[in-house]
Amino acid sequence: MVGMDLLKLIKNFNSSAKDYEKKAIEQKKIAKMLFNIIHKDKKYKKVLEAGCGTGFLTELLIKNFNPEFLLLNDISLNMLKICIKKFNKNSSLHTYHGDFLKLKTKKKFDLIVSSMSFQWFKDLKKLFSHSFKLLKENGDLAFSIPINGTFKELIFSLKRSTNRKDIPVLKFPSKEKIKNSLLKSGFKILSIKEKIIKRYYPSCWSFMKRLKTTGTNFPSSKPLTPLELRDTINYYERFFKTDKGIYATWQILFVFARRPK
Repeated sequence: MVGMDLLKLIKNFNSSAKDYEKKAIEQKKIAKMLFNIIHKDKKYKKVLEAGCGTGFLTELLIKNFNPEFLLLNDISLNMLKICIKKFNKNSSLHTYHGDFLKLKTKKKFDLIVSSMSFQWFKDLKKLFSHSFKLLKENGDLAFSIPINGTFKELIFSLKRSTNRKDIPVLKFPSKEKIKNSLLKSGFKILSIKEKIIKRYYPSCWSFMKRLKTTGTNFPSSKPLTPLELRDTINYYERFFKTDKGIYATWQILFVFARRPK
């Protein structure tokens, strides 16, 4: 499924689930931005949310579309449990715990959405082809995804503080790769917009801790040594520190696509 060990990914998100609501400030903001690009003039009766987390986007979908059937999917059972608890009075709610690519259903959806989860999939063509098959004709796909340029300050610091060929940070796809994979899967792209979000943190350590507490931990099987960690922090704070604290770049792509008739 993903660009890092699957069991490690599940463990990361299960561990971070209880603090996710408070810590995932960027993810909540991005979920709202994603919702704003979805066409509001259509009635989406059957909706699938891949990687629902604790329900930032779910809440907006229920309040604004009130779908007849809403299927929530997440690979983390702890995340899914929190989401279900928040909306358990909604009779339209259904869940699927597991890998989105392994989801098999006879239902066809009017809308598939995903905020900040598609970056975990290695094969974008396979991901989009699977999404295409799950949609009705004229059905829509809306998602947000970090692209290359995200955490460029951290990557810069890691490259200078380690001698590794494989930098222990998630590799994000390019805008062109996403666009081409969508088109090859049969989608018509209605909207594709890039947004750069600059966030400030008290220190490099607090930023790295924030990544860990929101499940976005280093994907490398070999963790940083104490010396590598110290040097990374020193480089980061030397080059990217301001009066507001250190900053990190989130480069996010927002996509709205349609399965043609």
